[in-house]
Amino acid sequence: MRKFFKLIFSKFFIFSLVLLAEIAGLGFCVFILNSDINAEYKIAWIVPILALPVLGCLFYVVFGRKRLSRYTRKKLTRNFKGIECLYANDPATDERYARTDPFLSGCAQFARSAGYLPALDCEEAVYFKTGEEYAEKLYAVLRGAQRYIFLEYFIISPGKFWNNILEILAERARNGVDVRVIYDDFGSIMNMPAST
Repeated sequence: MRKFFKLIFSKFFIFSLVLLAEIAGLGFCVFILNSDINAEYKIAWIVPILALPVLGCLFYVVFGRKRLSRYTRKKLTRNFKGIECLYANDPATDERYARTDPFLSGCAQFARSAGYLPALDCEEAVYFKTGEEYAEKLYAVLRGAQRYIFLEYFIISPGKFWNNILEILAERARNGVDVRVIYDDFGSIMNMPAST
């Protein structure tokens, strides 16, 4: 038993473990460098892996996956059933993207394959001088929605603007409009009630 402990705590054994951890960390770094994620994310993963190889590799295995879990994919697919008509692919849009901009065509293909949704041909942009002008136009557009309303906000906070939108969304949902709101849970953690 003494020989076993002497071997485990020997400088050679500890050096070998550290060397193996560094080699594994370098392997993970090479894998990350060759992956198709954004460069900022690559650096954010490489630094902790090189600093603390064992913990960094473990964190990457647990949190570094960018693919959705099987449960999440099934849940998303289940939520889309019955409203497939809203997501019908328009071949004319795909052809126009392919003709005009190969990069845009690639983005449309990615959106379709990764997000279960087709790319839409909505390119309008309107400038509003004040928030009040924007709010009035948004209210009108939301009230006129017939098939779906998809909204995305970083931070949602109760107040005059959001309360008006919420009333309109509830009314449109009662009339059969598919209403979906995406917001950042961390950005809105202090503002949104738990029941929403």
